Amino acid sequence: MCRKASIRVDSVEDFRYGAQIMVNDMDMKMKCQALASEEVARRAEKLVGDIPYSLLWSNCEHFATYCRYGTPVSQQTAKVYFGRMHCKIILVSVIVFLGFLSIGEGMSLRGLGVDPRCRCIETESRRIGKLIESVELFPPSPHCKDTEIIATLKGSGKEICLDPTAPWVKKVIEKIIANKAP
Repeated sequence: MCRKASIRVDSVEDFRYGAQIMVNDMDMKMKCQALASEEVARRAEKLVGDIPYSLLWSNCEHFATYCRYGTPVSQQTAKVYFGRMHCKIILVSVIVFLGFLSIGEGMSLRGLGVDPRCRCIETESRRIGKLIESVELFPPSPHCKDTEIIATLKGSGKEICLDPTAPWVKKVIEKIIANKAP
């Protein structure tokens, strides 16, 4: 059951009825002059009962600002909407940033089709011997002054750069050199 409201237009003097009420004809947020009382009443009468209520797009503040200023705006919903969006943007940015930081650890650029001076961005020094399928040794060259050791992991085939100064890696290098000797 839906009823239409009625609109009654009173002058400010009749509304005040001797009280000290001040009228703000210029809203700082709207940055425009309020419409004349007759125009406000005409707009209100035209819209009463015709607009479905929606908290975000058609609430009482939208109705009042449309009638008074000609623009349906709600400062309250703007605060809620943009406040939540701001938090979501920051959260997504932090997650993406942390993802980029974790991807680069021990990564080789060789598989990316890039031919940099050195193949390794970072090296891994933790013991991962049981996870290694194969190891390639790249001695220092004119393009890269460091010895690079790139291990391929079992199962995933991911390539990881190993730290040549780590004790366990030194043992792996010795075994590779011993196996190559005739």
